[in-house]
Amino acid sequence: MGTLESWRKAYGALKDTTTVRLAKVNSEFKDLDIAVVKATNHVECPPKERHIRSESLGFRSLSLRFNLLLSSADPYSEFLG
Repeated sequence: MGTLESWRKAYGALKDTTTVRLAKVNSEFKDLDIAVVKATNHVECPPKERHIRSESLGFRSLSLRFNLLLSSADPYSEFLG
């Protein structure tokens, strides 16, 4: 089964490369399409440390905004209902 798995990985990598090249030529939203393909590629590897930090920062930011929405001191609470 190792050969089949190797073939699938090679095929997936080829498909990703082709999709990126087509996005560079034919797409209105080149940067977005390329980012999506790279984020969902077939190569399995752990995330980089900077991405983990940015995910943590994003979670803290959302948590802070949620808490502000729940508080009565939020200046936007009257607009949200």
